[in-house]
Amino acid sequence: MDNIVYQLGLEELAMSVSLAGSPQAAKGMLVANLGELDTNEEHGRLMAANHSLMAKGLLVIEDDGPRLQPDFEKAISVLTQYDYTLRFSIGSGASEEILAFYAKDNHIVKHENRQGVVHILSFASGIEQIVEDGAAFFHINEQAVTGQNGLELEVRYSVLEEARQVAATTPRRLTNFLEVSGVPRKIATMLAEDLIRPEYRGSVMRVELVENRMVSDYGFLVLKGQQRAWFFPIVARKNEPYARIVAGTKQSFKREIQVLMELTNE
Repeated sequence: MDNIVYQLGLEELAMSVSLAGSPQAAKGMLVANLGELDTNEEHGRLMAANHSLMAKGLLVIEDDGPRLQPDFEKAISVLTQYDYTLRFSIGSGASEEILAFYAKDNHIVKHENRQGVVHILSFASGIEQIVEDGAAFFHINEQAVTGQNGLELEVRYSVLEEARQVAATTPRRLTNFLEVSGVPRKIATMLAEDLIRPEYRGSVMRVELVENRMVSDYGFLVLKGQQRAWFFPIVARKNEPYARIVAGTKQSFKREIQVLMELTNE
């Protein structure tokens, strides 16, 4: 199953989710991407998707009704009944790029969402593939810039929030602010440069279903500068949120992903 790749349109994915036993999730998918549809238009779109799935060999009509092809049905069931999801995102709003890995029992399904229109599903082999695909998604290099290797600091989360506001002023002021907040000057200079001129801001979140609600209490922020990346895992210290400042390399990325994967659903 590991080499199977399914490329679906939005309506095909919604139809598959509905046939797998989650019609409300399917409808929510359509509404989120297309807005409210009248009954006739929704029916027409789903019937066209139904025929398209049959043409791809992913749906067959049997005596007891429509049935998804077994491997494809497994992928869809992981997508709708997951234990947890690792959600990678870059940007926000309409321009947000998303890559997600859904985990259920011993199966992991990779979901590439391209502008909400094209959805690519495949089975992932495990953490090594997640790290490789995630590092490619975030453009993470093998090594950090000299002077940043092995970096791991901790500051109050409020420092990061205020730093984003100070970033609108001058590099020197932001560097001084970070240094006063406990960041060594050499690191503060590099971090200030990337906060002021980021390639992108992103996040990695572990999402769980709790009483039919999506809950994301664990994860880390990602900042990509022109030459380097940074991770900011959020931790609690005496009921106050702190952020670790971690040099963004493939090695540290794997470590942070492993922490998220090893959390136990409560």
